[in-house]
Amino acid sequence: MTTTTINQSEKKYWKLIEELGDFLGYNTDEMHALMKYKFLSYKQDMLGDEMVVIPSTSKLNSKDFEDYLSKVEEFASTLGLPSKS
Repeated sequence: MTTTTINQSEKKYWKLIEELGDFLGYNTDEMHALMKYKFLSYKQDMLGDEMVVIPSTSKLNSKDFEDYLSKVEEFASTLGLPSKS
């Protein structure tokens, strides 16, 4: 995946996050956090306590980011948000 493709995917993602947030009544920061929690979070044992880890999208490789974007797009479509892509 080229840098141009990655930038296009990131722009598409942030546009979708903005549209989804407007549709549901959240700002972009809240919507981004909600989507990361919903699709990227996992539980990990840390010093005997179970913690929820939410990775940064900027740390995802291009394939993982595309997979994440697809899940967010699918989620948006299940809510009836019209696809603008």
